Amino acid sequence: MILGSVADRFPRVPLVLSTASGSVRVEFIVDTGFDGELALPPSLAANIGIRIAPGNVRSIVLANGRTHYCGACETSLIWQDDGERLTEVLLLDGEPLLGVQLLAGQHLSCEFEEDGEVTIDSLE
Repeated sequence: MILGSVADRFPRVPLVLSTASGSVRVEFIVDTGFDGELALPPSLAANIGIRIAPGNVRSIVLANGRTHYCGACETSLIWQDDGERLTEVLLLDGEPLLGVQLLAGQHLSCEFEEDGEVTIDSLE
């Protein structure tokens, strides 16, 4: 089970990423409108040692319908009791996001009030 809380009106959960420089804890906004796995701002990705190979670019469609091109890579994520899993990270400006691809097979619960509890737990 992953536990988090609502802060500044957004459900947030901490996740541990395994990078070349070691394990790093990052707080992600749970974003059910984001259809990827994880998104990180480029500056944070660089600070924690996540590097994108030149030319490794993905196209995504933003909420406004426009196509946007961003860097993409894979990194290891500590995911519940399953241990590490390979996860796609997109470089996008803004807050770190956890998207619906990681929520498949999970139960998401959120008390939408400041400091409300957020839980992600396996359906199995």
